[in-house]
Amino acid sequence: MKRSVLSASCISLLLATGCDTQGLVENKPAEPTATAPAVAAPADNAPAVGGDVASSGAAGEGQKAGVGVGIRGDSLRNEEGVGKMIAAPAVALFNAREKAVFEIQIPHALNLFKALEGRVPKTHEEFMQKIVQANGIQLPELKPGTRYRFRPDQGDAGELWVEPTE
Repeated sequence: MKRSVLSASCISLLLATGCDTQGLVENKPAEPTATAPAVAAPADNAPAVGGDVASSGAAGEGQKAGVGVGIRGDSLRNEEGVGKMIAAPAVALFNAREKAVFEIQIPHALNLFKALEGRVPKTHEEFMQKIVQANGIQLPELKPGTRYRFRPDQGDAGELWVEPTE
């Protein structure tokens, strides 16, 4: 509640003071060149989806779970102009939450498990029960058609991946 009041206050203040957005909004050329769309499309999609997500490279195999795999904030990542300025704080919040789960909570829980048991979880079910549920970790909601899968043979302590459902 306090965050929404603070956000609304900040936006109202910016609108009331008439801040100059001329330097903040990207200017687009009047006539796009033939090479502009081909160059702009990959640059827009690659970092905006989540710069920390490691892709396996092959379609349909999945990717390592990281920032950008969740559904929250996905529709805001493609905003342009003033919409991008408004959506950026929300996208940053969702990215920070995902980063905390994938880069802090899960590795810490895996290290604790490894110290107590002397091994990594052997199966996905054991990972979900003894790592996620036992530590109260709330995994980000995934995009439709994908699921989490723990791979114990990846890395030192196993890795959590996002795979397409079959």
